[in-house]
Amino acid sequence: MGRSAANLDTVLDDLEALVGRLFDFLELVRQELYARLDEAAAGGEAPTVATISGLARVLQGRLALEGTLVAGAGISFAPDALAGSARHMEWWTRPREEAESQPLPVSFDPQSLSFYDYGEAEWYLRARDSGGPSVVGPYVDAFGTDEDVITLSLPCAHGGAFVGVCSLDLRAGELDARVTRALRELDRRAALVNAEGRVIASTDVAHLPGSLLRDLDPARRRGTTTAWSVVLLGVA
Repeated sequence: MGRSAANLDTVLDDLEALVGRLFDFLELVRQELYARLDEAAAGGEAPTVATISGLARVLQGRLALEGTLVAGAGISFAPDALAGSARHMEWWTRPREEAESQPLPVSFDPQSLSFYDYGEAEWYLRARDSGGPSVVGPYVDAFGTDEDVITLSLPCAHGGAFVGVCSLDLRAGELDARVTRALRELDRRAALVNAEGRVIASTDVAHLPGSLLRDLDPARRRGTTTAWSVVLLGVA
């Protein structure tokens, strides 16, 4: 294996480890949710917003640990999964300029101008329909940070029923900066692309983040968790 190929693998392996660690956190949130739903069921009660209120501490603590890389995290519940709430998100954000995380300021009233129909979002549908981990983006987070984000999601099923999706948003700009530093160590121009060939990070001004790389080698290595690839872009 040549030097560039070896380094490409190292960059991808490091990213897979980072994303894997974040999925481990989402699994922790999912298990915390299940424990609270089990407790409600054992008491013969339908789960409510109060049932899952303790999850806020878990989410806020993780946001504090991740600095500015993670823009927000939480659970988006399936319709009527919580008694008395047709829709609900236990979602916390951490704006760059503020030290403390805060609830996502959106409305779940279909008549409101700020109505967030998260049930139609790609990150929600892909996790629900696949039944497994999903990685979506980059895309503009119009209902949260107004930044480009990448969303990691896990579906939640309890008692044989789908109850929602655990997710977190990575700031694509923060990830771009981290990856670009690693890519600059290679001896040729390179880019990180998502499963659709969309550029996430690049050391070539002709292929900026958000652009689409066509004619990618179908045999290129893809990350097992992300389906991302690190590809060379030509002679330096």
